[in-house]
Amino acid sequence: MDNTWVFDIYPNPANEYITIALNTYEIKERLHIEIMNSTGKLVLEDFHHSNGIINMNTENLPSGMYVIRISDGVEVIQNKVIEIIN
Repeated sequence: MDNTWVFDIYPNPANEYITIALNTYEIKERLHIEIMNSTGKLVLEDFHHSNGIINMNTENLPSGMYVIRISDGVEVIQNKVIEIIN
């Protein structure tokens, strides 16, 4: 993974699901996606092989702010904060 890849998350705020759109990134490995709550506790994780669009169900998460972490096994990008309203 190079440092120029980015991802967008929408909708934000979200309630039932989020979509992660990976831009400028050729997926060669399985991606590990983690969602942490405001205290840093892991509340949801998944592994994806993707064409650049990943949908995750968030309807069981309580309302609050969450951090998304995506890793390809080599590099971790952790810079997106989302709000869940349930």
